[in-house]
Amino acid sequence: MKIRISIPEPCQEGWNNMTPVDDQRSHCKSCNRVLTDFSQMSDTELALYFTQSKGKLCGHFAKHQLNRPLFVPAENPKKKYWLSALWLIPFAWFAKPAQAQTITGKPPVCVNDGKQQTVADTTKQQQAVPAATKISGTITDANTGKPVKNAEVTLSYRKDYNSPLEPVCKTTTDAKGNYSLPLPVQEKGKMGTWLITAAEPNYIHGYSLYKPEEQKEKYDIALRDAMDVMDGVMVIDRD
Repeated sequence: MKIRISIPEPCQEGWNNMTPVDDQRSHCKSCNRVLTDFSQMSDTELALYFTQSKGKLCGHFAKHQLNRPLFVPAENPKKKYWLSALWLIPFAWFAKPAQAQTITGKPPVCVNDGKQQTVADTTKQQQAVPAATKISGTITDANTGKPVKNAEVTLSYRKDYNSPLEPVCKTTTDAKGNYSLPLPVQEKGKMGTWLITAAEPNYIHGYSLYKPEEQKEKYDIALRDAMDVMDGVMVIDRD
């Protein structure tokens, strides 16, 4: 069996202009739909996903995934972690106690009560609370694997699905595509969703969920070229 995915009428809103729901889905205000990001899936993953999905779906695809046959494997696994994970919306994450750290280099800008301030300059705040936990990673080009410099990386938070994303800290990548962000201790312990966003004008925004309970510090994100993707309501042909 094989399937073919096409998007007869691409969405004009653009992935970068949509509101992130999590690291795999974004909400389009124009059509009031939630689009799933399929652009990182392999042919096998796409074929398996759409043999089990019904109804009208909206998606975000890499152009090379469209308008060509995708073959379904002869043996369909009963369970796939990646498949079940697509349907989960992370409503709440529980934080662990922060560990002290030393922040080096140019400090990121933290947003607190609508006012921007530099972490290194807020001496009073540093005396009031312990140092923040570091989140770091590398931003790369999804096609070439090369580092993306000067990309803006933002850590945002939302209390629940209906709340807007609120930026907490942001910084830019260096020449090697590396970034480092502190998570202020006063922000930890909040129930909600934490999202890392990587943005650069020539690329589609990339996302990664930050999960405090995992105690993970490294979050790499691969960005796709803005001309290499397409969004919209898909049509699935099955043979």
